[in-house]
Amino acid sequence: MASRSGTRQRLVNLLSRDASAAGSHARPGALRPTAHRCDLHLDQINKLSRVSSNAIRFPPPQATESLGDFRHGFPPPKQKKQSMKAASIHELKKSLANLDRDELLDACVRLAKYKVDNKELLTYLLMHADDELGYADAVCDEIDQQLPAAHTIHKKTMRKIVRWMDKYIRYSGNKETELRIRIHFCRQFVERKIRFRSCRVSANMYATQLKKIDKAMEKLHPDLQFDFRYQMQGLDAHLG
Repeated sequence: MASRSGTRQRLVNLLSRDASAAGSHARPGALRPTAHRCDLHLDQINKLSRVSSNAIRFPPPQATESLGDFRHGFPPPKQKKQSMKAASIHELKKSLANLDRDELLDACVRLAKYKVDNKELLTYLLMHADDELGYADAVCDEIDQQLPAAHTIHKKTMRKIVRWMDKYIRYSGNKETELRIRIHFCRQFVERKIRFRSCRVSANMYATQLKKIDKAMEKLHPDLQFDFRYQMQGLDAHLG
């Protein structure tokens, strides 16, 4: 504030000196500087001082650190916003490739602790992926235990078994394993003489399994298709 007031005072003195010099060397009859004109000069000085004080205003030190190279003529770098959208499989594979053994082990253990499905999938990959036939037999044994001993089944019980079966089929991803499990599931309804009676929901779930069997069979070799179609004999008639 002191330096600004001093500059303003020096400008006023210079204008007053020029005005007095112009008045002393003026021709006869020329207009001398009046008080009104001096006030105009003072108003201009006030405006210039305000503009200059606003223009020459430096940011605080903490603000200049975030400017980056903007002081040198380059804009500051844009910070990448974090997105909550899940990364793609390619991005995850690329990130996992950069992890060492301990970091990869910690990531797998954390995934297994986070959700039961992750733990079950990891169990298949580590302990059953090399033996698809044994994995299919284990799933079929569990289905036998979940099916009721009576000749009827409630739609909620059947839906629960189907969801559990579909989940373990997805863990494998093998079409032969899928066919073994689904055919065994439908075969149990025939052998145990489980009837749907008037429950169309249960009958539709059974018919859906037959459709999924036909769809999975189309992706197999013709020789394997012949073997599985032989195992399917009598399954369609159970809906009648």
